[in-house]
Formats: sequence, C-alpha cells, structure tokens
Amino acid sequence: MWSAFRTSERSALLEDCDALLDGRLAERLLTTERPVPSWAWVDLLAHGSERALRRPPMVAATIEDRRWCRARSYLAGEVMMVVDTGEATLAELQRDVLVPLELELLDLAADREVTTRETPVTLSLRVMARIDANRRARRRARRASR
Repeated sequence: MWSAFRTSERSALLEDCDALLDGRLAERLLTTERPVPSWAWVDLLAHGSERALRRPPMVAATIEDRRWCRARSYLAGEVMMVVDTGEATLAELQRDVLVPLELELLDLAADREVTTRETPVTLSLRVMARIDANRRARRRARRASR
C-alpha cells in the first residue's frame, strides 16, 4: 500500500501525522488550505505541550477560523486552570479526557450530519462537560480515599 503513494504524498502524509501527534493539525490544515474538521480543533488540547496550551496559535484566514481559534484558546485556558490548581496534570487530562474525546469526535466525523452541525460553541460545551465530569470524579476519588 505504501508504495502506491508518490514521494510527495508520503511526505505530506507523514507531515500530517506529525502535526496530529504534536497538536498542530488545525494549523497544518489551515496553512495547506484544507478544511479543518471540528475534531481537529481538539488536537492541540489532546496532544499539545503545556507551553503550546498557554499560548495557542491564532492562525486564521477567515472569520469562522477565528471563532474556532478563540474557542480553542478559551478551552486551552480552562485546561491549564485545572493543571495550575493541581487537580490534575496535563498528561492526566490528556490521557483521561482529551485524547478519548478527540477519538470520539473523530469517530463521529464519519457521520457528516454531526460534523456539519458542530460549532465552536457546541464543541466548547462538549469539552467543558468532559473536563468538569473528570474533575468531579477526581474529587470523589480523593474523598473516598480519605
């Protein structure tokens, strides 16, 4: 299968994979002028470093892209607030909440209706609900262990 791709296609695919695992997929898609699916806006949260989440990139060509960037910046701030209060580490949030959510959204993306209805607001609400549920579960676990 791999040999069916031309060298330039293989290179682009590897760059896309690298961007995904580094939390830069939305920016990669924007800079290569490809549409950014809603799940890709969670990529920075799920895979980005603490430094990247403290200063999320604002690469946006359109008003809609700016809305997504602002929503992601807000969510990055909320994630870092949980980290800063010591409720969880970034790695724990990414492992327990953000990567599973990203995979769930990616799976839902197969259903075009769901993908086209997702907005920066609905995605933000979905992410915040998961973060809040995780925070409540952590608090319950701490109380139970006392």
